[in-house]
Amino acid sequence: MGKKLIRLKALNPFFFGTNKTFSDETLFDVTSSYFPQQTHLMGMLRMFILQSEGKLNLRRRGRWVKRHAFKEAFELVGGFDKNDETQTQESFGKIKSLSPLFLVSQKESKVVDFHFVAPKDVGLDVQSAQTKGVVQVANRKRDKHYSIENYDPKVGLVNALTTSEFWSKYSKIAPRKKEKIDKAYLNFLNLIAFDEVFKEQRQVGIKRDKESKTVKENEDGSFYQKTSYMLDEGYEFAFVVEYDGEFKVDEAFVYLGAERSTFRLSIEEYSSALEELYPKVEVSNKEIALSDIEIENFDDIEFMINGDYIAHAHMKRINHKHGKGTNYKSKSNQRAFIPKGSVIYFKEGFNVEEFNSMLGYNCFVAKKEQ
Repeated sequence: MGKKLIRLKALNPFFFGTNKTFSDETLFDVTSSYFPQQTHLMGMLRMFILQSEGKLNLRRRGRWVKRHAFKEAFELVGGFDKNDETQTQESFGKIKSLSPLFLVSQKESKVVDFHFVAPKDVGLDVQSAQTKGVVQVANRKRDKHYSIENYDPKVGLVNALTTSEFWSKYSKIAPRKKEKIDKAYLNFLNLIAFDEVFKEQRQVGIKRDKESKTVKENEDGSFYQKTSYMLDEGYEFAFVVEYDGEFKVDEAFVYLGAERSTFRLSIEEYSSALEELYPKVEVSNKEIALSDIEIENFDDIEFMINGDYIAHAHMKRINHKHGKGTNYKSKSNQRAFIPKGSVIYFKEGFNVEEFNSMLGYNCFVAKKEQ
């Protein structure tokens, strides 16, 4: 069993879905999320393995496991009727775990750095946090509401990507004044603004009736704008996979996103030099989210600094017998996740290591040994 670094180079603009879509007739402006969901990475990786192993029928109308290859496919990538809630080591066959998705920068095809979403408390005077009574959050019970002295809602939280140099100075960053978070400030901290990496690709069009293919006169919301992204030159998505086997090929074209955007997948050894680029911190009284985090019991949290909650589709494969074969259909619902970069102060006794997911959710920055 070994670890591999999977790199994904975007070959055209990509659009990763959010809970805001054009299916809402009142919505005419949608924007891609920066990252795909971990479940989408798992689906892409499963498809790549099955295709490289010759277990798929490839046709214009779709791809499916060959009738005689169900047993071999199950051994390679696991079953298709497992619920993510009941995942086990056998759920995904030889795929034992995924890391959270991150970005790599490369020079002459060699990885030179890892980039994660920066902690949301950068520059905040967390020591000044004061309880300001209680507030009602959604339909949950009342929660403590904290106020941080130097937080300005007009400025907001840091929204940037880290470099390996950032983590060595993270615990020593002084509280900032209520000035604007500009690129000079981010550069001083060895952070990278999102818009330096994710380049907007806007598309404007006209909604048409699905049946008649025409635009109804005087119909509100006929015009729409869709914003996709393209990674700047030198950046790629990446994740680490623990795989109990050998990959048959180390490079291929794969598809991700709502519009099946094309990526070039490449595989390389996860060397000790690369592992050194994975972040570690000295602080011990808080947890920094490397991945999106699902919290079922908010009573375990004392204090949290995070951005907006995000909705993730939770997929469940259902087997449907049809004629001689078996059709695999998916059902999904949505759950609220705390986004990458959030900083969480758990109550004493909470074990984050037992909280990790094989799919790369609920992962935090590792702590340096004292």
